[in-house]
Amino acid sequence: MVLEETKTQNTVAKIDPDNYVLSVVIPCYNEKDTIEAIVEEVLKAPIAKKEIIVVDNCSTDGTREILKEKIESKVAKVIYNEKNIGKGGSLIRGFDAATGDIVVVQDADLEYDPVKDYPKLVQPILDGETQVVYGSRFIKENHNTGSPLNYVANKVLTSFSNMMTGLNVTDVETCYKTFSREAIKSIQLVEHNFGFEPEVTGKVAQKGYTIKEVPVEYYPRPTSEGKKVKFRHGFLTLHCIVKYRNKTAVNKLIKQFMSYLIVGGSAALVEWAMFGLLNEILCIGWAPAVIISFVLALAVNYILGRCITFKKSAEHCNAKSDLLPVVVVSLIGLLLNLLLMAIFVELFGVAEMISKVICTGLVLIWNFMGRRVFIYNKE
Repeated sequence: MVLEETKTQNTVAKIDPDNYVLSVVIPCYNEKDTIEAIVEEVLKAPIAKKEIIVVDNCSTDGTREILKEKIESKVAKVIYNEKNIGKGGSLIRGFDAATGDIVVVQDADLEYDPVKDYPKLVQPILDGETQVVYGSRFIKENHNTGSPLNYVANKVLTSFSNMMTGLNVTDVETCYKTFSREAIKSIQLVEHNFGFEPEVTGKVAQKGYTIKEVPVEYYPRPTSEGKKVKFRHGFLTLHCIVKYRNKTAVNKLIKQFMSYLIVGGSAALVEWAMFGLLNEILCIGWAPAVIISFVLALAVNYILGRCITFKKSAEHCNAKSDLLPVVVVSLIGLLLNLLLMAIFVELFGVAEMISKVICTGLVLIWNFMGRRVFIYNKE
């Protein structure tokens, strides 16, 4: 959901569930092997009235010839870009041409299943729950996530997007983004490449729309079969997430971090004092001193974190349910602490107490981000 302060656009104009039109916008570029098959799948989807709009992004592999010879007669409109203007540019043209009551994005490959998923995507809008629905690949029990690297990259980008928008979605990079016509027409899009995903999500948050997620099928294809998302697109996405951030969400994040500085600072003081006592006065080695002082600081951090920084989010989970995740995040912080200490002390010869202060600050940032992203992410 979005922050309470921005929920201003959730009143949905009534759509007749027995007499609505679904506009399906299909951007395509060099998809000669799949374009005909995906159009056939869209035609078979159990939605009575469909307006299919294909936007060819100046394909050079024969896709245009297939569109002219086999597809034009089956769909409402085929738009031919005279030059390659990116996926986002093609979607902008498709949205401009859409006249249906509900608009959905459909990739031109066969990674998603229109027949199974269109009814799920449109239902929350028809029910008046929301004006924006995302089809998530990650909320099914037996979901296919594609390559581990792509999965991790998606989760990192989605988590960062949630922090910058105030949303709580699981799959910001999903193809299946569905909008009421009113919603998508109210958003002015400008990104012409893969920046479309973070831009539209950021602007949805800025407008105050909520996003409902539904589980969808996913059959990932490898790069060798034409998948076009590259590693560099991750950096573009990060840039656009920041560029189209929801300022209300960012301000709240900053305030929350400042609050955590008090919590983390209190825990750090306990940790530094105990480390100094054990290492400097009792002459215990730095490694066991780090571990003992860490455990005490963890207890302080956990209690104050629940009571101050993450108080509202902690209401959604009892102490037993969030204790283990907090310990896991903290243990990762401990390992990071030990690793950094070893680097500073053993490799660079930095004084142990100075190294401890630096490492504690870095781990404090990790602890906040780990709790905010993985544990206390519900408002």
